Amino acid sequence: MLKSVSVLAYVVIVLAPIVVAGQDSILVNQGARWSFHSATDAPAADWPGLDFDAKRWPQGKAGFGYGDGDDATVLRNMEGRYSRIQIRTEFVLHGLENMNRLYLYVDYDDGFVAYINGKEVVRRNVAKRSGGVAAHNHEIAGFEQFVIQ
Repeated sequence: MLKSVSVLAYVVIVLAPIVVAGQDSILVNQGARWSFHSATDAPAADWPGLDFDAKRWPQGKAGFGYGDGDDATVLRNMEGRYSRIQIRTEFVLHGLENMNRLYLYVDYDDGFVAYINGKEVVRRNVAKRSGGVAAHNHEIAGFEQFVIQ
């Protein structure tokens, strides 16, 4: 059975590559291209949803950020202007009924919120009512594994 799934991430400061893995296969490769919104204005409220059209958003390879020399997509206008970006990509998941679990691997600085098909699945270091501001510093230290239920 063919299922369409969209992975979306709400990112504070910098996002390093995200890899989603299921059934011993990589669904989104490290360094994959993502659509992103990086500006002082907020994107449409429905941006995490499956039906959102991000064709007008620019694209870049993960990770996103500035100033530390380890970013594939450098956001030169980010420093001092905005503290978060929204990124999204899509993948197709085959055999969903046979899947045991789905893993999300994220290397991040300072926090993120991840969505699948508009539903929040993981939140780290971003309070629900913070407006996207990280609760404290979290430096990139390698991929962290999150199990998606």
